[in-house]
Amino acid sequence: MDEIEARERFVERFRREFLGRYRFLILPVGTTPEPLIRTILCVEPEKVGFIYTRETADALDRIVEETGLRASQMEKVEVSGSEPGEVYEKISGWVERYDGVAVDITGGKKAMVGGATVAASFYGLDILYNDYEKYDPDTRKPIPGTEVLRILENPFEATQVMIHRLGVEAFNRGDYTEARRLFDEGGRKTRGFPRKRFEVLREMAGVFLSWETFNFGPAYGTLKRVVNEIEEWGLDLGVDTRDLGEKLRILERLSGVKPDNYYPDVLQDPDAVKHLLLTCFTSAERKSRAGRYEDGVLRLYRVCEMAAQHRLALRGVNTEKVHQSGLDQVIIRRYREIKADILSKKHRRHYNPEDIRLPDRIGLMDDYILLKAFDDDLVKDVELRPLFDTIEVRNLAYIEHGMRVVSEKDYGRMRRETERILQGFSGINGLELEKELERYRFPVIE
Repeated sequence: MDEIEARERFVERFRREFLGRYRFLILPVGTTPEPLIRTILCVEPEKVGFIYTRETADALDRIVEETGLRASQMEKVEVSGSEPGEVYEKISGWVERYDGVAVDITGGKKAMVGGATVAASFYGLDILYNDYEKYDPDTRKPIPGTEVLRILENPFEATQVMIHRLGVEAFNRGDYTEARRLFDEGGRKTRGFPRKRFEVLREMAGVFLSWETFNFGPAYGTLKRVVNEIEEWGLDLGVDTRDLGEKLRILERLSGVKPDNYYPDVLQDPDAVKHLLLTCFTSAERKSRAGRYEDGVLRLYRVCEMAAQHRLALRGVNTEKVHQSGLDQVIIRRYREIKADILSKKHRRHYNPEDIRLPDRIGLMDDYILLKAFDDDLVKDVELRPLFDTIEVRNLAYIEHGMRVVSEKDYGRMRRETERILQGFSGINGLELEKELERYRFPVIE
């Protein structure tokens, strides 16, 4: 029996059961197109989503040709073929957009099949598979005409390792929302010790999601519970428990700090400011690694701003409401002279210091000019003009002013200037910057 005859018999046998059963059919594509052709002809879905690799593009072309699919009936995405998470994410996107979805896992590399199986299991989709009833040991192939189309049982219980791996991948790339969702799903599908492990992993992802969004109180309370549960259950989550203990001590210090209530006590406390500066700086690092340079630049800007506000607060200056009557006139005069000089060089025209006024509420630029007027230690080795030129990156960020997107190069410039400010802060407070930063970098799960 040749391939075409076997296909016709297959379709005749299974078409009645599967015709119109699914509106959207997802197919990982391998190097053998025939099983997928048979499935499409049996189901005749409204649309087909193909997941293929560069190596299987020819097989995809043959499937389209043999089934007569129109361009409007197809969606196709190319993946590397070696990362299950890629396939999982693509299927998740389709599930959000379509109903009546099924996945045929007959084709594709093992990693693709693994990702497709996990996604289908999570979302309760039917999993189709081209099986066979008889096998020829000599040719090592199914005997033509004995192929069958089956709906497999949900294999979630057998894919806990895959769920854990996907959750770990999400956690380690800083996607704590996705990690928490995956660990939550894993916990709801298991029992006993495995469930507790998933539950604690979910809580740990929640800790760093809260910390990343500067919700220190909830992060502290949850991490305290996580540390206790790790000890009570003897859990090995793949993280250094000593590091978690260090993170707990940091969050305990930060737990009383609200991001919208920095004045005046917090800004006058060098230790509290240290925690906030290093938290914000390491958050910027994580955003940049994820390619989110705009978010990274905004956090770096906040580091520069907070460091200046702190030094001014120690001198009794509240940047939200500057009481000029409390400032020495010599300082005000020096402020005017420095700002006039900077503006003159920037705009290439003369600015008269007497025309410069110190606002009642000052921003980052005026913060640093005022610190220069005070001859503060934070700015002794800082050139203001390069700093202000770099800060323009933040002011032009599209999420602030809708003008342009921040590039990796822009972020790098801003990071260098910010690190100089942090070095100054560290020198004043007797800190080793790199050693301190390591304490605030979030853990990865091994």
